[in-house]
Amino acid sequence: MRPPREIGRKRQPPTVEASHKSRHGHTDALGVRSGDRIYLDAEDEVIHRAWMPQTQTSRNILYGAMRRALPASCVHAGERLVSFKQSGERVTVLFASGRMERGDLLICADGAGSTVRSQLLPGTSPAYAGSVA
Repeated sequence: MRPPREIGRKRQPPTVEASHKSRHGHTDALGVRSGDRIYLDAEDEVIHRAWMPQTQTSRNILYGAMRRALPASCVHAGERLVSFKQSGERVTVLFASGRMERGDLLICADGAGSTVRSQLLPGTSPAYAGSVA
């Protein structure tokens, strides 16, 4: 029997709060609001339902919102991050191209094989948690 699973990518409350506080604000265009989280078994029968208000979204919507909100010089799509180093309030990143950048905040969307995760949590690897997006 497959483990219970959930469907959807969620914008958690801290993300929504940060979006409200940003100079660009929050719009409902960032996703679809939902109230219930529903867990299904292997036969697609509902085995648990819980009230958890959230906004369902997608990577494309979030990526587009970030691209519009940030100056083009801050977004390095297509670059492969090799490493990063934090020093006080600043972070320095090294890309595979040899280019280095410094900034106040590092946002990475480098997936399950995350370079950032492996640097912050050496010796760990992602494990299936029983849910899918």
